[in-house]
Amino acid sequence: MYTCSLTGKSLINPVKDNNNYYYEHIEIIRWLTYNNISPNTGELLYITDLQTDFNLKKKIKVKHIYFPYISRFLNFLKLNGKFFK
Repeated sequence: MYTCSLTGKSLINPVKDNNNYYYEHIEIIRWLTYNNISPNTGELLYITDLQTDFNLKKKIKVKHIYFPYISRFLNFLKLNGKFFK
């Protein structure tokens, strides 16, 4: 599971800073509105230092799209005694 370095919550729209710390986009923007330092390193951090990690975003999207369906399918099999006992 991928989590925000600032809040500890699951990432949906991930961005990373120059030190490869990942944040939820809206949370780090909110943080940088009032602070101009990294919450992890204490170094100066600007909005322009943030980059969207498209590969991670794609992984997260696939997980959010398919995991509920896979989970329900496995529960269906479990309840009907197909694979699990």
